[in-house]
Amino acid sequence: ITLVHDVSLTLEKGKVLGLIGESGAGKSTIGLSSMAYGRGGVRITGGEVILNGRDILKAGAKGVRALRGREVCYVAQSAAAAFNPAHKLIDQVVEA
Repeated sequence: ITLVHDVSLTLEKGKVLGLIGESGAGKSTIGLSSMAYGRGGVRITGGEVILNGRDILKAGAKGVRALRGREVCYVAQSAAAAFNPAHKLIDQVVEA
C-alpha cells in the first residue's frame, strides 16, 4: 500500500512550512519522512529527501541524528489546538 506518492516541497532558508489538510491525508507521514522517520511498520521505499543539497535518506543514522533539531524539525499539532473548519484559517493563525 502506498501511503504518500509524488510529493515535492521547496522551502527557502529561514522560512517555515505548515501542512494543512484533512485527517488521514498524510501530513504527519510527510513531516516525519522529511526527517527520515517512519511509523511502526512503515518504510520509505523510494525517492529522496534533499536537505541543503544532501539526501538525508542516505546519511545513515548518525548523520540524520545530527540534522534533526538543528536543520529540520517536526512539530506535531495537539488535537486540542486543532483549527476550526467553521472559521477562516487566516483568522485562526493571526489569533495564535
